[in-house]
Amino acid sequence: MPRRNRDHRRGTIGVASGVLLVAAACTERIETESSRFDFEGMPPQLPPLIAPEVLDERAARADITAEATPLGFIEADGVSPPATSPDGRFVAVQLPPAPAWIDLVAWRGGMPQPAPAIALIPLESSGGLGTPLVPREPLLLGRTATADGVLVEGPRPDGSRRIGVAAWTTGKVEWLIDDGGVATMAALGPDGELAWCRSERPGAPAGLRLLDRGGTLREWPPPAESTWMMPTFSGDGTRLFALLLEDGRARLVAFDLDAPGGEVETWSFSDRIDAPSALRAVLAAGPDASPPGASSWLLLHPEWNGLFRWHPADDRFDRLPRGTYLLTRPLGSGRLLLDAEGVWHVGGIGGDAGSTLDLLLEGPWIPRVIERSTPRAADTVLLFRPDSSGYQVVELVIGAPDRIDDDD
Repeated sequence: MPRRNRDHRRGTIGVASGVLLVAAACTERIETESSRFDFEGMPPQLPPLIAPEVLDERAARADITAEATPLGFIEADGVSPPATSPDGRFVAVQLPPAPAWIDLVAWRGGMPQPAPAIALIPLESSGGLGTPLVPREPLLLGRTATADGVLVEGPRPDGSRRIGVAAWTTGKVEWLIDDGGVATMAALGPDGELAWCRSERPGAPAGLRLLDRGGTLREWPPPAESTWMMPTFSGDGTRLFALLLEDGRARLVAFDLDAPGGEVETWSFSDRIDAPSALRAVLAAGPDASPPGASSWLLLHPEWNGLFRWHPADDRFDRLPRGTYLLTRPLGSGRLLLDAEGVWHVGGIGGDAGSTLDLLLEGPWIPRVIERSTPRAADTVLLFRPDSSGYQVVELVIGAPDRIDDDD
């Protein structure tokens, strides 16, 4: 485990590997109790932003430059992870009150109460947050965003759902899936594919569906006494991942998209897991769970209380330190690793064993890496600090000292 001394000395991230057996399926239990979905270890207080001189000193220890600029505060439920456009020009949040986990998995036989709503917020070119746009229909925020809009779910009073994309500038929703069933937990792939879970009625076991850009539909029905959850594409577009939830157990499954009839890869994920924990495992890692070019899947392990990366092609896993809940995609200078203590800069390629570790900001944050406009541009990360009434938003710009100049 990495050193985390207050003098900010560098440490080492240890990586352990092992092999687990695939668990057999058993009886599924459909939960009926309503409760809030929450991230553990995220206190509601908002501390003062770090002094620039302190951040400069910490960045120098990491051999980088770093500048943090407060952008403002967004009213939100403070629980549902925010979504951003790839270029960082827009942010989408779920408005309060936070949806219950039973509504996130679409197990309630009706409209969530109260009806959910989202807000779309532009980020001004001069810095700061623009006026929120709230679409005038019940919407649940999805996990994937494009330059045009963000994925949403549209619940109906009878419990059915449809999936669409809400445009950043108008809030108008283009419905992609609307077949009268319960369509939920959608994700967009790097090549425009769409994966989601579908059941005939709320609370029924859900199948897994994939629609490619050519309009071809593939479906994997749920095995007996199981249900599919949280499909996710690999960053290189070669695999579709998903959780297969059983009664207190879950398996990770990977489908090779280049070989439709090929072998399905599986891994026993947890023998002590329920629907809220399964949601947290995927949502915590965010859009960088499989960054561009990667074929692995990063999740928050419910028993280890730390990050876990599955490499199906190599039949192995990497276990990150206890308490970690997010690792960003590679930046020009390394990566950012997050735990309840703060935002850590991981130097070196990939953030693997032997990498350096330096604290930049205290407190739990949710990062969203912005696509770089030019090869030499500094890396920009939007940081969201959760509060009971929303998110404090900070722009963090990171670069190597010899790469950042006044023009950048």
